[in-house]
Amino acid sequence: MNDIKPVQSGFALSPCNNEAREAILTTGNSLFMTGAKVEHATNWTPVIIPTVPTSIRKEHGEVEVSSSMPTEEVERVCSIRPAHVKLYGRNKAEAPHRTWMAYFSKSSCAGFRVFDESGIARQFKKQKP
Repeated sequence: MNDIKPVQSGFALSPCNNEAREAILTTGNSLFMTGAKVEHATNWTPVIIPTVPTSIRKEHGEVEVSSSMPTEEVERVCSIRPAHVKLYGRNKAEAPHRTWMAYFSKSSCAGFRVFDESGIARQFKKQKP
């Protein structure tokens, strides 16, 4: 094992060669009963979607924006469904807007808007300190 790093979803294991990688992936199935899960590494492309309203008006009244709504809107606008969507950063409950992060398995279209009032989505690049 070359490296073990903590990540938000658990730990990232970096095997020293392909044989070690395959051994880890095959033994991952036996860890199922303990609740542990071993997955292949994914290289998702993050896209930040700023100023998405916390609620939208529909014909039956105000509806709070849940994680499925930005997913459906992104798919409608880009014709690509994001692999994962989550709230980004610290969002205050009383704030009228929230920032969402969409992760795509392939390179995605940027420069789109979800809903009418949201900001323009752009590819996210983490700033270095």
